Amino acid sequence: MNELIQSLPLAVAIDHNLVPISLFAAIAAIVFFSLNYKNQRDRMWHETARIALEKGQPIPPRSDEPAHRDPRLKALGLFIAGTTQLGVGTAMHFFGRPHLPAFIGPMIGFSGVALLLSGMLALFLTRKNDDPASKS
Repeated sequence: MNELIQSLPLAVAIDHNLVPISLFAAIAAIVFFSLNYKNQRDRMWHETARIALEKGQPIPPRSDEPAHRDPRLKALGLFIAGTTQLGVGTAMHFFGRPHLPAFIGPMIGFSGVALLLSGMLALFLTRKNDDPASKS
C-alpha cells in the first residue's frame, strides 16, 4: 500500500493524507464554535438576569428552556431530516457506486421514512394539545 501511495503524484498523496485531518479539523471547529456560541448566550442571559435583579424586576425566562420552545419546530426538524435521508437513500440506491452493498440505500431511505412519520406524529400531537375542544 505504501508503495502505491509513494508512486502516486504529489497532489493525490497530499489529498490522501489531508482527508482524515480535515475531517477531524471540521468536527473540532463545529464543536468549538457551537460551545462558544452557547457560552456567549449564557453570559448574555446572566447579564440580563443580574441587571433585572439589581432593579428589583423578576428574572426573565430563558428562551432555550424546553417550556419556551415551539414544539412545531421539532416536527419541522424531523420533516427536514426525514426528507433529506429519504433523498440520500433513494440516490444511493439508484445511483450508488457498484461497490456499495445493495441494502445501504434502502436502509437510509427507510430511516428517512421513519423520521417523516415521527414528524407527522409530533405535529399531530402538537395540534391535538393546542385544540381548545380537547382542553375542556
